[in-house]
Amino acid sequence: MEQIFWRDAEGFDLLARERAEALLSDAAEVFSVVRDDGAASPLMWCHLGELFSELCDLPRARYAYDAALSGDPSCADAWYGLALVAIDCGKVIDAMRNLRNSLTFAPLRASPHFHLGRILDKLGRTEEAEIHWQACLELAGEGWLADMARRRLAPR
Repeated sequence: MEQIFWRDAEGFDLLARERAEALLSDAAEVFSVVRDDGAASPLMWCHLGELFSELCDLPRARYAYDAALSGDPSCADAWYGLALVAIDCGKVIDAMRNLRNSLTFAPLRASPHFHLGRILDKLGRTEEAEIHWQACLELAGEGWLADMARRRLAPR
């Protein structure tokens, strides 16, 4: 019977939606407990921020990353997470500031360089963008992020 259910695209969509709703409900419960307890570490807040970002609950994701930074203002993961939330919300200036803060505390990370390069390129600041894509390429080594940076650096 389960095989038949999985072959049914409409049923699969319903199951996926139900699982996502259950996960969001569970995450919201954990969020409330952690928030009310007041004893969560910055790392725990970062993990909650990532979870809520993946579930597209950006207000809770932002809250979690802000809570992480209130516990540790040098938490590069929280700055990076806030940058991604800002990108998703279309807040380019906030995203740039948060990416730069992330790089202040973790300058050898490829992802913030890549995203900063994308934003700068969209703003017409190509030379600055290329600096960040080059840094991304050097730091990423191999893999999809390096491939993306390589494509961005290729002559147009």
